[in-house]
Amino acid sequence: MELLRESAKEWGIDLDALDDQEDEEDRKTKDAAVKNHLLSRAAKTYSEMVENWFKEKETFFFETVSASRDGVDLDEAIEVIRWYQYFVCAKVMRAVRGEIVEKEEEDDEFPR
Repeated sequence: MELLRESAKEWGIDLDALDDQEDEEDRKTKDAAVKNHLLSRAAKTYSEMVENWFKEKETFFFETVSASRDGVDLDEAIEVIRWYQYFVCAKVMRAVRGEIVEKEEEDDEFPR
């Protein structure tokens, strides 16, 4: 890192100035666009619906946790649903961000 800083200084580049406010504003704008995208909002609603459903059915799950149907352990099924509950939202938001960035880069002179 020290060698990099020395080389940058020789070339007249201020590495600390690279993270300027414009980049921060651009990131915040993209974050807002991703968060407000229809798919992102739908995915977030899905994860909230799953959470509410589990809260409503909590008693049922405690009473039947040891039961198994068709060779599927209820404990394992619940664990899988809970594990992936928030992945849908995270993956959708990541895809939306990729789409936003890709559209911005279409005008760049360098191909992706």
